[in-house]
Amino acid sequence: MEVLKTASTSETQEPRTGKLSSIPSEILSAILENLGDHDVLSLRIVSKKFLYSTNARLFATVDLEEDYYFNKFEFMKIISTTSSSITPFVKTLHLDTLGWERVGNHPSKQLQDKVASQARFLEISIPCLTKLQNLESVHWKYNYENESAFALTPITCALSSLPKLKDVTILIEGGYSDLGECPLPPLRSFRNLSSLSVTCSLDMPAAYCDQEITSVIEASPELVKLCLRNFCIPVSGQSAKTCASLQRFVGWSWLRLVKLELQNVPLLAVGLERTLSRNLRELTVHTPPGSRRVDFS
Repeated sequence: MEVLKTASTSETQEPRTGKLSSIPSEILSAILENLGDHDVLSLRIVSKKFLYSTNARLFATVDLEEDYYFNKFEFMKIISTTSSSITPFVKTLHLDTLGWERVGNHPSKQLQDKVASQARFLEISIPCLTKLQNLESVHWKYNYENESAFALTPITCALSSLPKLKDVTILIEGGYSDLGECPLPPLRSFRNLSSLSVTCSLDMPAAYCDQEITSVIEASPELVKLCLRNFCIPVSGQSAKTCASLQRFVGWSWLRLVKLELQNVPLLAVGLERTLSRNLRELTVHTPPGSRRVDFS
């Protein structure tokens, strides 16, 4: 909470003068790179003159994946309800579904009602996300067994509306339930990406591949990096049976892929040559024989 309090109160601090404020910005940035976060936060509240340099140092990457739900909620509320100086500096966002399943166990009476809690979350989180107009990269973690799906579509719509977002990484986690019956992050609204990474703990459903992943690829003619990891958690005796084949993902001659990484993605018997981009410079393939037992052609 210390970070949150500092971020909110510094917006109203009056400027103070001193010799430090006369240091050239490039030298100050070099100094900040060698300081810890608490030291930079201390400098941040000294004067508004230091807001630009300290914000660039502290908030280029924002992590909303930690377990402290109320810290995340308060941080989003600061961004969404004030004319915050933080949002222009956020370039990378680490996001999960923000622990809503743990809210019901919290002693706060204000969040006992799950429906009201979800409505409050959307009221705060969506304006927060849409204000990140300079966001370039998002890493989104979603557990399909333990987390509610109520925010999947609103979050996707907010993120896909950001004009500078080019790098999307999705991590789909879970156990052994039927993944085909579980709601998963919708991706089809993302467009004009340069990098897409989708990692799944089990076998990606074919419908998800066709309706979501391939839609993003088709809508991103400048896509240069594609990473697909299937069965990222090894499961003994299981092989890909529903995940669409490589041909369905990258079987378009106009793709400009420079980097392609595949893990347990079914490969056609004819090999990779017909599906690879002529621009390809880096190829990583980990597909054991078990992933080729099904005819995906």
